[in-house]
Amino acid sequence: MGKDDGESDIKLKFDKLNNRNFPIWAKKMRHTLGKARMWDGVIATDDPLALAAEIAAKPDGPLARRNANAYHAIVFYVTDEVYPLVAAIDSAYVAWTELRNMFESVSTPRQLDLSQQLHSIRQLPGEGIASFFERVRALYNDYCAAGAIMPPHMYAHATLLGLRPE
Repeated sequence: MGKDDGESDIKLKFDKLNNRNFPIWAKKMRHTLGKARMWDGVIATDDPLALAAEIAAKPDGPLARRNANAYHAIVFYVTDEVYPLVAAIDSAYVAWTELRNMFESVSTPRQLDLSQQLHSIRQLPGEGIASFFERVRALYNDYCAAGAIMPPHMYAHATLLGLRPE
């Protein structure tokens, strides 16, 4: 494989795409594909027809190999629930676009809902502190997976506000 073909055996060290973590997954996948010189196989042009024509003209060319490697990285790094959405697609560009269109618009309402839940969470009667902290942490992790950013001091503030007074 040539230097510009893109590495086909990239190491992915983040969660697979599910129906809740697209913003973070997309950023990490884009950086990973960029580092492996495969990102231009996903977005080589703003014109998908021109991209398809270039790949068809040179099916063994570097761009075609980068597109194939990027496609496989994207498709293999989704959960079983998401896989059927991209299984029949044969282009990294189309797979990326479909996933972005499907999941990106879901993030903002989800972020708002999770933010509201995080700021209104309260320790239940009889609930231990460790159990309460686990519930808050799970909610915070979901919030971050939805692409939101919360500084640590605000996370601590929301946690402390939710504790019972005793």
